[in-house]
Amino acid sequence: MFRILLKKYYQESIWLWLALALVLFFFPWVRIWTVSQFELTGFAPLIEQFKAFEKFSPVPLEQFLTYHGIIGITYDEPVVLLCVLTWCISRGTDVVSGELNRGTMEMLLAQPVQRWMLLTCHAIITVTGLALLCLLIYLGVYLGINTNSTPVATNTPWTIPWLGWTLPNPMAAKQLTQIPLSQLVQPQEFIAATMNLFSL
Repeated sequence: MFRILLKKYYQESIWLWLALALVLFFFPWVRIWTVSQFELTGFAPLIEQFKAFEKFSPVPLEQFLTYHGIIGITYDEPVVLLCVLTWCISRGTDVVSGELNRGTMEMLLAQPVQRWMLLTCHAIITVTGLALLCLLIYLGVYLGINTNSTPVATNTPWTIPWLGWTLPNPMAAKQLTQIPLSQLVQPQEFIAATMNLFSL
């Protein structure tokens, strides 16, 4: 009976899970691609405009000028939170109100099934689905970091002839060079954020 209940709840929730999985996999990837198209020091004047509101921010606004900070905001995006909460609330309310709404609660309880078994099956589907959704978010962040490069402003170095010394030239115009994002940010740093989202 336990397997039958698991199969029933799996079939009821798979389409919602697939829709949320697509969003939660591609959203971080596309967001990191979008962020990597700009050189972050260009956002400094914009951040200065919000200095008066820094007390409402959970982190200093200078964190938004780092790749760690700008990628970490992905976990606080309304799209991500809405998808995770949609899964949790829809699966949580399906335990009782979903069965009552479909008219299957009486049929279920008329079977030789214990209530703990009914609730355990719902909990297994809900927690497993949430863990897989959070894993897909992390996978989207991981692929976003490893498949994108970002422009970084660098000074043209000055090489002293015959000595082979290379010195930075602060008077030269800055050049934008494309650097892989994986050299600036390590995806493992976002495991804690993923676990925090799972614990939400």
